[in-house]
Parts: sequence; C-alpha cells; structure tokens
Amino acid sequence: MKGLDLSKKYYFECIKPIIQDKLPEIAGEYAATLIGYGSDVIGNDDEISRDHEWGPRCHIFLSEQMHEKYDLILDKILDENLPLKFEGFPTRFTFTEHWGSIPSKDGTGYHHVVITTPQRFLELTIGVPGVPESDIDLLAVSEQRLLEFTSGKVFEDFTGELTALREKLAYFPDDVWRYRIAYSLSDIGCDDSLISLCGQRGDIISMHLNAARTVEKIMRLVFLLNRTYAPLYPKWLHRNFMKLPEIASDIEKPLLIVLEEKEYQPKMEALKLIYEKILTFMEDHNLCKKHPAVFQRDNSGIDYDIQTSSKDVLSTIGGDLKSRLIDGISLGAIDQWMFNQDIIVNAEHMKSLLPVYKAEPLKRNRLDKHI
Repeated sequence: MKGLDLSKKYYFECIKPIIQDKLPEIAGEYAATLIGYGSDVIGNDDEISRDHEWGPRCHIFLSEQMHEKYDLILDKILDENLPLKFEGFPTRFTFTEHWGSIPSKDGTGYHHVVITTPQRFLELTIGVPGVPESDIDLLAVSEQRLLEFTSGKVFEDFTGELTALREKLAYFPDDVWRYRIAYSLSDIGCDDSLISLCGQRGDIISMHLNAARTVEKIMRLVFLLNRTYAPLYPKWLHRNFMKLPEIASDIEKPLLIVLEEKEYQPKMEALKLIYEKILTFMEDHNLCKKHPAVFQRDNSGIDYDIQTSSKDVLSTIGGDLKSRLIDGISLGAIDQWMFNQDIIVNAEHMKSLLPVYKAEPLKRNRLDKHI
C-alpha cells in the first residue's frame, strides 16, 4: 500500500470519527492532509521507504484562533483514542537524531498527526507565513519546500484556506521562472565544454564528473521548462523526471550516453542531440533562439551558444529581477547555486542569503594592472 492511500484511509476511518465524537467544536473547521517531507508525499515510496518517516500519519490544519484554543486538547484526544496499529502498521513513532521518526515496535512514542496552521507550516518551511511578497523574496525559497507544500493530498479542506495557498504557490511567477531558466542555461554552459577538454587531456575522473554535473543541470532545466518543481534529493530526480510530459522521454537515452560512455566524443554528440531538443522547445515557446556557437580550441563543443540563449530569456524579464545580474548574467535562485542540502531546507538560512541580491553594483571584482 502506498503511504498516501494508507494515510487517507487512516484519516477517514480513525482521525475524523474521533474528532467528530470527542471534539465536535472543530468539525468542519480544519483541513486534513498529508503534505510536506517524505517519499510518500510525492508518491515514490516503496517497501524500502518504510524504515523511517513512513506509516499512518496526517496533518490537521486549524486557523490561528482555533489552534491557540484546541492544539493541546486535540493532541491529547488523539493520543488517548488512536489505535496502536492501523492496517498492520504502527501508529506510534519515536524520534532518532539520525533518521527522524521511526515506527515504534512496542507501541510507545507519539502519534504522527501534526496539528498546525497554514501560516505556521509556511513560516517553518519557506520562511514567511504566506505567499512571499516579492520576486526577490522567492529566490530564497527552495523548490524542494514548494514541492512539499504543493504535493501530497488534501483529504478534506472545510475552510478552503490551505487549498487557496497551495494554488497560489503551485508554481513560480513568470519572471522568477524565466530568471531561473536563464541561470540554468548559463550554468550548464560552465561544465559541458569541460567534458571534451578533460577527455582530450586524459583526465578521466574529471571528464565523468563534469558529465554527471551537466546531466543533473540539464534535468533540472527540463523541470523548469515543464513548470514543475524538482526534488532536491538526487535519489528522486530521475523518477520524477520521467513523469514530466515534455522533453524528458526524448532525452533519457542521450543523457545515459553522456553518463556511461567512456570516451568524450560520444558524450558530446549526445549533448548536441539533447540541446537540439531543449532549444527547439524553448524557441517554439518564444523563450530564446538557437544561436550557433563559435568553437574554440577544437571542434568537439556544442553546436549552440547557450550563454546567448540565456541572455535571450533575460531580455523577457521585467521588474526587480531585471537588474539582479552579475556582468549581465542571472544570479539564479539560492537553491540553484547553494549545494548544502541542510541549508537549502532551512528557511532561516536561506533568507539570510538574500543580501546577495541587494549588493550594488553587481559586478565581478577583477584585478588588473591598474589596481
């Protein structure tokens, strides 16, 4: 059984009847969901997933006023009335420092029904209690957290408040989307040419490392082009990638060639096919043009000038983001250039990096003979 289906059944057969019987004051005044972290939320759970953070669980979202009055009362009622097992799975969990919540084998521990409010949930996960006020503020919100908030299932939403917020955060505003795409294109161009240069020099590990980095960046770009949040964790990247309706199935085999081929020439030929698919799609959707590349050093590079295509996308952006550049290049969102996963999922750490976008002037500092 998939975790979402298990938790939905758990809510309707156990949690909801308890609320109706023991605390009718809040009946019809909450939302019941399973959203947030976890492979079950994005539908990728299997038997391997069941060792931690998996089992009968739920989120109950109350209004701020109702939460202040009924949070502890509801928690106690659920603790006293929920069964110790549901569908053969433990409903009590214990906390471990390394693995988080793990199913309790002896029935001790806590129930996994989180009682919160939409504002508290968003404050904790994205850093603000609602929709971020500006495009720049959204650059400090990770795709992973937005994926968590908009994935999963809403079992019931009597007030509609949570559903409305999920709809507003369903995807990035247009300028933020284009700004991320522009960065993604320019960032890919930093690694792809190194594949052939390292291969020619016999630096095989570096060649494969740059190939792998390029493949991941391409996959994340394709998520953007599909207007779909990408998972942070690489273990789910390919599985979610193959769910995308555009481009992904056409380039899966060439991506494997880039990863698996031992020589650089087949890797570069596969990249040409990939870029042809991606840039054709972008040109068809009026995002950029396919600009021919000017090859340097050898003729094993990519046929297109990705950096110029990136500038095409930037030219379509308005508002505050239009000036948030370094030497004419998008800075990208924080989770595009920050690689520490613990920082990316911590809202306060992400927000602390916002001054990056407020520095003036946004130019590289260079040393030359006059300095």
